[in-house]
Amino acid sequence: MKINILKLTTLTLAAVAILNFSSCNKNGITDEFSDLVYTQEADLTFEESSYDISTENLSNTDNSTYYTEGVITYSKNGTELAKVDFGNGINDEDYSIKKEGIIKGYKLKKAAKYNYEKVIVQPIVKTIDCDYPTSGVVDFFKGGVWVATIDFGDGTCDEFATKTTNDGVETFNISDLK
Repeated sequence: MKINILKLTTLTLAAVAILNFSSCNKNGITDEFSDLVYTQEADLTFEESSYDISTENLSNTDNSTYYTEGVITYSKNGTELAKVDFGNGINDEDYSIKKEGIIKGYKLKKAAKYNYEKVIVQPIVKTIDCDYPTSGVVDFFKGGVWVATIDFGDGTCDEFATKTTNDGVETFNISDLK
């Protein structure tokens, strides 16, 4: 009888340890959330990283979680790569991207896996010369409640992003999320 209780206790402890290990990465991000961050699709793709980002009159109406007005311009060596226009202050959840003379419309709010909603605060940019997103800011909500903001950086090619939650701000290595 003692052996069976010991085995049961050992198995239970092992199962709890495995569950705890698999549900969070070493930086405290749950597996489902790390999957959302790691698999972000690009809104913009450029040839090279180390581009400049400038903003003009970014604001939000009615305390929206996203920009409803203003422009973000991406450039390299004085040449405009793309321009993101959030509109004229109307709370319509739309934005447009002008790249190579072509303007396309996008939605700021997007459904994401695992019942999260993501709101594009600044478009996610990836470059051909980098394995990770080089810039972009995304807010994540679950059940209408803000969970986290992920900031992919300033256009520099590196493997780091910043996560902001109610617990504070931390920098993490995107490659750890694989």
